[in-house]
Amino acid sequence: MSIASSAYQDISQQIQIGEIEKAENLFKSKRAELESSNELQVVEAMMAEVMGDTANALEMLEDCVAQNPDNNLARFRLAYLFERTGCDDLAIEHYKKLVAQPECPINAIYNLAVLLNDQNRYELAQQCIDHALKINPTNTAFIKLRNDIASSKSMAVTNAPGQSDDALNHILDMPVNEFELSVRSRNCLKRIKINSLRDLVTKTEQEMLSFKNFGDTSLKEIKILLKSHNLYFGMKLDGRVAQISESSDPNARPIDTLELSTRVKRGLSQAGINLISELIEKNEEELSQIKNMGVSAILEIKEELAKQDLTLQG
Repeated sequence: MSIASSAYQDISQQIQIGEIEKAENLFKSKRAELESSNELQVVEAMMAEVMGDTANALEMLEDCVAQNPDNNLARFRLAYLFERTGCDDLAIEHYKKLVAQPECPINAIYNLAVLLNDQNRYELAQQCIDHALKINPTNTAFIKLRNDIASSKSMAVTNAPGQSDDALNHILDMPVNEFELSVRSRNCLKRIKINSLRDLVTKTEQEMLSFKNFGDTSLKEIKILLKSHNLYFGMKLDGRVAQISESSDPNARPIDTLELSTRVKRGLSQAGINLISELIEKNEEELSQIKNMGVSAILEIKEELAKQDLTLQG
């Protein structure tokens, strides 16, 4: 990926440190430079994102990538924004395209490894982080992730037949201060009175992100920790034992198993429709209320459902 212009880097830095007004002023003064380097639309999307208009930011980045598939800066921002909004499969799709490039941004390799590890795809995650370490063998974050992936592969705890509930309870009752966490994450968990993994897994990702000083970096760090023990946010606990059995509903499959366009998948995800079982509970009128879900999008959904012998309501 070509190096971003100094204008882009300056604006990005101001956004990262929370100086939004300075970022806006830089954007206005350096507009011509951004336009000449084909970065204008990417920065416009960044500004929309910081102002809370995530949907518009995603649309701008998608349009940018559609117009120029080789715009790796736009693709990276798109993948990162998909990741931040919980659309992990869409993020992986774009990170993979970046990793396939001869000059791939190393952050894309790292982010892809994190997401693959989160999905228990340990071999692919291992390949990614090994690639990143060849480029930068002393990076402490890369080394830590490599160790976490190895731990995930060898120490995953499942509630398989023959495993006692006591073994699972032992894991759930482990104090969080026994694990290697950053000072920021440790202090945040202490402040919100999360003392054990059991306390942690009952929270959702959105609940965690709502806490002060708990951001995406802390969320990633703790998701890696939970995955290493085959745990995850939002687990349902029955008494003192976690219920981690698979759903008996054959349609409780991710929307991503349908061959839908990226735009349609994103629209459904933003509307909170993540499973096929949730989709088939909707009718056409309800889907039409979703932003940017027009006639062609609904037709696309109906055609894909028909391939599965499924239909919308009504």
